[in-house]
Amino acid sequence: MPTRGRPTAVAGAGYPHPVVIDCPTNQSDDKVREVTYELRGRYRTLSATVRPHYEEYPDSVTYVTAVGGFPQRDGVLSRREVGRQQFATMASPQALTAEVHGAAEVTIQIRCESPDGVVVLESARLTRG
Repeated sequence: MPTRGRPTAVAGAGYPHPVVIDCPTNQSDDKVREVTYELRGRYRTLSATVRPHYEEYPDSVTYVTAVGGFPQRDGVLSRREVGRQQFATMASPQALTAEVHGAAEVTIQIRCESPDGVVVLESARLTRG
């Protein structure tokens, strides 16, 4: 998927430790955007403030889910939700915290009410455990 340019409000904001992810188009084949980070079991928690930015519909809501991949004895990763943020808006950013202790990877899933935005994970941090 091609990325859109960052909205002026995001580009000039100077957010600390930002991760910026485009919203999905909300077409039948693009309902969720995912970004996966390899952790190798080295981290305990993931934390960030979810700050969506929408050009046309500023009251649109965003949903962010963190899914951990945990190694099983047979080498297969068992995936389970480890953190969730619901209903972040431009006027009301929300905290995301996820317990990732022992996870080989974590996948951040982004769902947006409107496809015209981006989601900023501000002050995104992985804490060693």
